[in-house]
Amino acid sequence: MRGGWGISYINSVSTGSSNGFTQSTPYVATVDAGRTVASLISNPFPSGIQTPSGASLGLATLLGQGPTFSDDSGTLGYVHSFSFGIQRQFRGQLSIDAAHVGSRTLASPTNRGFNELPADRQALGDVTRGGNPNYLNERVPNPFENLLPASSINSSTVPRQQLLRPYTAFTSFNRQDIPNGKVWYNSLQIGLNKRYSHGLTITAAYTLSKNIQGLNYLNAQDALPSRSLVPWDRTHRLVLAPIYELPFGPGKYFLGNSGRVVGRIAGGWQVTMNTTLQGGNPMTAPGNVFLLRNPKLANPTWDRMFNTGFIDADGVTVRNLQPGEQPAFQIQPPFSLRTASQYYGNLRNQWGREYNLTFAKNTTVREGWTIRSSGAIPRWIRRRRISERFCATTANRTSPGKFNSGCGSASDETSPWTSIAAVLSLCRAPPWQGQCGLRLPPCRGTRESAASARST
Repeated sequence: MRGGWGISYINSVSTGSSNGFTQSTPYVATVDAGRTVASLISNPFPSGIQTPSGASLGLATLLGQGPTFSDDSGTLGYVHSFSFGIQRQFRGQLSIDAAHVGSRTLASPTNRGFNELPADRQALGDVTRGGNPNYLNERVPNPFENLLPASSINSSTVPRQQLLRPYTAFTSFNRQDIPNGKVWYNSLQIGLNKRYSHGLTITAAYTLSKNIQGLNYLNAQDALPSRSLVPWDRTHRLVLAPIYELPFGPGKYFLGNSGRVVGRIAGGWQVTMNTTLQGGNPMTAPGNVFLLRNPKLANPTWDRMFNTGFIDADGVTVRNLQPGEQPAFQIQPPFSLRTASQYYGNLRNQWGREYNLTFAKNTTVREGWTIRSSGAIPRWIRRRRISERFCATTANRTSPGKFNSGCGSASDETSPWTSIAAVLSLCRAPPWQGQCGLRLPPCRGTRESAASARST
């Protein structure tokens, strides 16, 4: 029985901001959503190019722009790591241990929108809360006209939403390195070890785990970061690594009394396999949809991994719906708050089994002199990942959940070759890797020096 606890701190990597000491002049192409042109190529900066002001402007630095800044508390995050386990020895050189291993990360840095519309004002444009998006998009007289040159809020009119921001003379910007993030990790780890006997050694490890993070805000109006799975979470992972010395050659069951030449050829063979079986990591959820119901299918196929039916932003049009199904998603209307988690734990990327096989041969030339040669198949019968994400698919409003070229596979629903190509790419001819080495005994002087050091 054993256990432990420890605490470690997260190094600060904040580089701060250089507001006022570096300056970029944004190109303003339009101020009315593309209906008219605000700047021409012949004169891209009609209001001039801005120069760094240093600290001379004080709180007026970067007026009309987005002065992202870092939290000034200097708080360092820290991690509590703990474990408790039990180990038991059995007959046959076999031991099993089981342990609960976990950690708690606190005060991890996060980022949050600092100059976004408050929730009550954003609701004025959210149709799901009785608002009208045209109200916030309507252009109204600009009190900062010609006062904020080379910015997007220097014209005679601006969208009403700009004047409803907490700091109306600035655009959207972020507060960085806020020390309020958290990460939770819990796992059951079981290990099995069979010590060397009859030429066989076995090491196996199984992990059942869950890793949750609270590091990202779904909406800038939220009080705290949302909780979701981490993108690398894998519920199940099994690693099996047996090593077997073939029973041929001197001292073995077969050809144990063979001559010198036959013994060197037949003996010293070893087979090693490293097998990894694990579940997939959670899929990334689109950022512009409401989750209406569980999109998991009872019988998913390579062509349709989950329910891809969704309701368009108008709240009426339904797309990608199969007979007998209900839509699982709905496109968010403008100015609505996100409610869907960043990652879906019940929708996971496909991850296949992986086997790494190695054949090795140890040949003793003379006492202390050994030649080791090996050949390995690093990806023997390895199935590659097929799905990466279904990111950005709902934004196209054509096929949410259908893998596209930006997510690891083709998105052409009409092509019959899409699923066939995915299946054919599962397996490839594995490359061989060969190695050869010579192990020599230490020289006499080295042995004598080591013996002298031990006696001293």
